[in-house]
Order: sequence, then structure tokens, then C-alpha cells
Amino acid sequence: MADDFTKEQLAEFREAFNMFDKDGSGNITIEEMVTVMRELELDNSPSEEKLTAELHAMDTNKDGTIDFDEFLATIKKTTETTETREQELRDCFKLFDKDDKGYLTLKELKHILQDLGKNSFTDEEVNELIKEGDVNEDGHLDYDEFVKLLTTP
Repeated sequence: MADDFTKEQLAEFREAFNMFDKDGSGNITIEEMVTVMRELELDNSPSEEKLTAELHAMDTNKDGTIDFDEFLATIKKTTETTETREQELRDCFKLFDKDDKGYLTLKELKHILQDLGKNSFTDEEVNELIKEGDVNEDGHLDYDEFVKLLTTP
């Protein structure tokens, strides 16, 4: 598992792991996870119930704690999922960027919405979508703006 990461990444992951492993046992318990989340005072901290569910999902040997190898396996899985999602979005963008200019125009975005069965969007509404996602205000959506528009709730 450690072979999947650089030395620098492993050092960062070890530091993060140690932040959770309050007692230095080499394992993270649910109590330690809850303590760190409270210390960080995150407004969107998951509930203890959700943390318990996440811990159980990470705990492949079912001993009730997370060791460093299980921690790394979770990071690897998360990274692979993120990379797959990014590739899917990139492929989708390329599919709709028919003229390969690196951005989507109002016309292309309207075509996308029609393909998705959203014929009820007016030009004004599509224009508003572009305006919402068009961070650099150049009148169209580049790849990064497209991804942000699709992934922001």
C-alpha cells in the first residue's frame, strides 16, 4: 500500500494520522475521531453516528480501530474515486466542446441541456447559468468553470 504514494505524501498522511491518534497507540478509535473533529471546531463535522459508520467502513480487519494501512487504503480509494470522477467530467466536457476550443458557448450549453431533456430552458436561463459559472467573465465556460458549476451544490 505504501508503494502507491510518494515519501512526501506518506509523511503528510502519517502526520494527519497522528493528529487523530491521540494516545499514540498506532490506531484511531471513534472517540479519537470525535475529539479531533471537536477540537477543529468544524461547523460541518459529521455526527458521532456518521463517524462510526465511516470508521466501520475503513476498518477492514474489524478490530474496531483504524491502523495506518487501513487509513492509507481509504485515502487510495478516495483518490481513485476522485480521479475517476474528474476523468468522467473531462470526457463529458470534451464531448460537448465540439469545436475543441477549450470552452463551452451559450449555444453548446443549450445543446447539452436539450440533450439531457431540459428543453424548457430559455436562452436567458442558459445565459444566467453561464454567468453564474463564468468566474473570469469571458462569456463562456472553460473546463474548470464547467466542473465547478456541476459540482457546487
